[in-house]
Amino acid sequence: MIYDRRERAYRLVNSVPRGLSNSEILAVCKILLESRSMRRDEMMPILDKLIDCCVPEESKRAVTELIANEKHHYVEPHHGKHILDGLWEIGQAVKHRQVMEITYERILPELELIEAFFQAEELKNEIICGNPLENLSFTFYIQALENTPYHRHYQFVKNAFAFYVLSCRIYNTPVLTNLLQNRTTENDISQLEDEKAALVYQSTAISETAMVPRGGE
Repeated sequence: MIYDRRERAYRLVNSVPRGLSNSEILAVCKILLESRSMRRDEMMPILDKLIDCCVPEESKRAVTELIANEKHHYVEPHHGKHILDGLWEIGQAVKHRQVMEITYERILPELELIEAFFQAEELKNEIICGNPLENLSFTFYIQALENTPYHRHYQFVKNAFAFYVLSCRIYNTPVLTNLLQNRTTENDISQLEDEKAALVYQSTAISETAMVPRGGE
């Protein structure tokens, strides 16, 4: 409790600060910048809002200047995609135990080699047409594998990885421990049935995209 001379009254003051200190805000900003986890147009507004909402007016300029160099030289992630909306969707899916299908563009070991083939083909066409190569840019998407010998292999690897992720999730869930200890609840049984259905679905997808049929099939 302190006496406020301007108000001419006593008031209670929380001894533990509720907000972040200047040094803590600075640390958070630097951690975000070093993570290089977002595009510039997503990262910079977050930093500006942190400073605007959490730093006292008299310290805003100092904090802004301390991270100005890192902001200027910020290097975006190579994928160049927005992630904030996706993070929220993934969080909601986890909360509600929903199965998501995620495409991993780096999962195919030969993907870089395939991309090089596409680039070589494009270079050949430009040279044959007599076009200048100085401003030639390449764009590669997973969809470019459609109708090529690599598409089925990519689908198989993607489905096999998804099966592995689902299996690991089931193995690490507390529900499995409850089952082994004979203390499952109706909710546990329902969750196991859902995960079993997801595994069966993923197993079918693997079989449908297998390059070589398994023995006995």
